[in-house]
This record gives sequence, structure tokens and C-alpha cells, in this order.
Amino acid sequence: TQEKTHNLQLAARKMDGLVIEPAHVFSFCRTVGKTTRSGGYLPALELLEGELRAEVGGGLCQLSNLLFLLALDINAEIVERHRHSFDLFRDVDRNVAFGCAATVFYNYVDLQFRNTLPFAVLLSVDVQPPLLKAQVRAPRSLPLKVRTVETDHRFFRREGQVYRANRVWRQVEWLDGRPPTRELLIVNECKVLYPADDLVDGG
Repeated sequence: TQEKTHNLQLAARKMDGLVIEPAHVFSFCRTVGKTTRSGGYLPALELLEGELRAEVGGGLCQLSNLLFLLALDINAEIVERHRHSFDLFRDVDRNVAFGCAATVFYNYVDLQFRNTLPFAVLLSVDVQPPLLKAQVRAPRSLPLKVRTVETDHRFFRREGQVYRANRVWRQVEWLDGRPPTRELLIVNECKVLYPADDLVDGG
């Protein structure tokens, strides 16, 4: 929506050009601040307690989701990250593992990550409707390659309700000869809010 795009543009301006020094922690809430009408934010849809509601400053989770994925790509230490408690939609054009979202809600649900690289990185964020673009820029090549891997994905039924679960791992290949590492990042289990009986093993 236009309101969501407007909110993302305001938040993107706070992010674009931000430098994160080695060992420093990036905080989404601290960077964006409180999203108020006086700050120019508009009501837009966001997920609260399993329902989509129009809230001032809504729609920013699209940005926090993207920043979380970028943080994984540079092997940042995830200091704080929260997921949605519900799965709202079937997979359509999803190109990342289920459950890799990072919801934010000022000022007590935040996305925070620490730059573990030996050099500073710079965030580049831009809204080009209908696209939201972001990247991390570094002064030299990263000493590693990161891949996220999903395992144990399943739909199951509990007390008549369909749930979805998986695990997401971060695998790091070090270019300096160190042995590769594998870290369990996320254990997901949440209610499915769309018809999904056909997705449960055994029907």
C-alpha cells in the first residue's frame, strides 16, 4: 500500500549510509526511533497477536526481515531477534527458509546484531516501489561465505490445529582455510492460520 511504502521510505532514510563499526551492535529500534504521526508515519497493516491491523508505522517488518537476512550473510552475531507466532500465508514466491522473519515493535521487540568482521560495514537501503532494496557494503572482500540451510521442515496437527515447524542453520565456509562451521540459528514452531490440512503428512 502507499502508506506502507511511505513508512518504509521514512525508515530507510534512517538506515541508508549507516556505518557499523567492528564489534558494534546495530539496533533497529534505536536507529528508526518511535514511529509516530508527528514523525510522519501513517497507519499501515502489521501483524499483531495473529491479526493484521492498521497501526501507525506499520509495515516496517519487511525492512527488519531483510536486514536480518543481510546480517546472516555477513556472519553477524544475532543479539536479539523475534519471529512471528503465526504462519499467515502459504508459500508463494518465498525464496528463503520458512521462519526467517524478524519482527520489530518499538521499543521492546527489537532486531539487534553485532558486526563480527574486522572492519566497518555500511548499510545501503532504498525504496523503489514496489521494491525494497538493501545491501551491506564493505571496504574489502569478506573472509567467508555463508549459507542458510533448512532442516526438519514439517506440518503437523495438535489438538485439531495445524502447526508448522523447522530448523534453520547457518553454515560458514572460511576462505582462510579454517574448518567450516555450522550453527543452529532458529527453531520454529507456530500455528498455521490458513487452510493447510492437505499439507499435513497423512492428509
